[in-house]
Amino acid sequence: MKFFMKNLLITLAVIIVIVAAYIVYRASPQPSLVVQPTVTAQPTPVSTAADEYNPSIDPGNFVSQVTNPYYTLAPGTTFTYQSETDEGIEKIVVKVTDQTKKILSITATVIWDRVWLDDELIEETYDWYAQDKQGNVWYMGEDSMEYEDGKVTSAKGSWEAGVNGAKPGIIMKANPKVGDSYRQEYLKNEAEDMAGVVSVDEKVTTSLGVYEGCLKTRDWSQIETNLNEHKYYCPDLGGLVLEVNIATGERTELVSVEHENNIAPTAVPTTTTVPAQLIVPPTTTIPQITSFAECEAAGFPIMESYPRQCRTSDGKNFTEEIATSQESGIRGIVLLGPTCPVMRDPPDPACDDKKFATSLVVTTADQSTVVKEFSSDANGAFSVSVSSGDYAIRSAVAANVLPYCSSDGIITVIKGSYTQATIHCDTGIR
Repeated sequence: MKFFMKNLLITLAVIIVIVAAYIVYRASPQPSLVVQPTVTAQPTPVSTAADEYNPSIDPGNFVSQVTNPYYTLAPGTTFTYQSETDEGIEKIVVKVTDQTKKILSITATVIWDRVWLDDELIEETYDWYAQDKQGNVWYMGEDSMEYEDGKVTSAKGSWEAGVNGAKPGIIMKANPKVGDSYRQEYLKNEAEDMAGVVSVDEKVTTSLGVYEGCLKTRDWSQIETNLNEHKYYCPDLGGLVLEVNIATGERTELVSVEHENNIAPTAVPTTTTVPAQLIVPPTTTIPQITSFAECEAAGFPIMESYPRQCRTSDGKNFTEEIATSQESGIRGIVLLGPTCPVMRDPPDPACDDKKFATSLVVTTADQSTVVKEFSSDANGAFSVSVSSGDYAIRSAVAANVLPYCSSDGIITVIKGSYTQATIHCDTGIR
């Protein structure tokens, strides 16, 4: 009997322990059995990174004229600006032409912008602007040339919306508000100017007059650290009146506004005397240009390269044809590299640049006009005939496509001979 009772007590104790354990188990949270509530994904914030800038452009939402009160582009109007710099007197002449250019199926107005330093032309640009139905003025691109001793030395900064990844920006908003900021242009590492609205009720005093209700912006560049300035746009004149370099205080002032129809702007005091050397005489409407001779006869600027080039106000380039009695051109080899991700010490022959077969083009020295297309062979060798003059060679593909090939500087071809050149193609391997 004692043995039975002992076993019974042990059995009851075990049952009690099991029941207690079960009660604790049921009372505790059971992650593996709990159904989690459904979580709705939150929208990802729109990134403001430069490479994701993608403005929505609808050609049907644009009008034929630029009439924004802060940025009015009436054909035949010429704005002349002047500033005193450390290098000398700088004069800027901005003419609204009657020419247009189609960009992204949008008709843009062509602006002819020239800069002189002590009466020497140092820069010439054709800018393209268009206005949408809301009144925003869009910057569609520019064809820019830098000069030295009368010759074009660089086309850096040129871009066109829709070409090689370039995208349009806003040069003037329809209803600017303090705190607004916006891209004025975008071509990665080439054109990345920005602007922000500082004030919409500024009073501006210049040698030309006093203006009220002006818009003040701060303009800067994400790639040119020295570009940081305030700009003042006044509705009385429909455009830019003053620029002030924030770091140096250097002022670029509007000194004259001219109209081909000789109607003076109402905001300009009638007693204002503009120096004769700053007044640009009006030009007539230019007929359709199809050749260098027609371009020269129409009075468009001649670039004193060899062969000479003439550029119209809508950005077309015409190269003078030079008759040659003896064949001349460029010969050489195309090399591809780097082929290894790191330099080897001692050098590894396997990492030497390789001879490369590819499609290339000969261009004018400023790379603005393609002269001839050609290809290198399987051994990287090439020979292309061109007339005497200054040239460059680059890939036939866009600059953002690798491997990208280019000549080292300008290639000068002498009449009756071939110039040797080595063309290097960058693989992008680093």
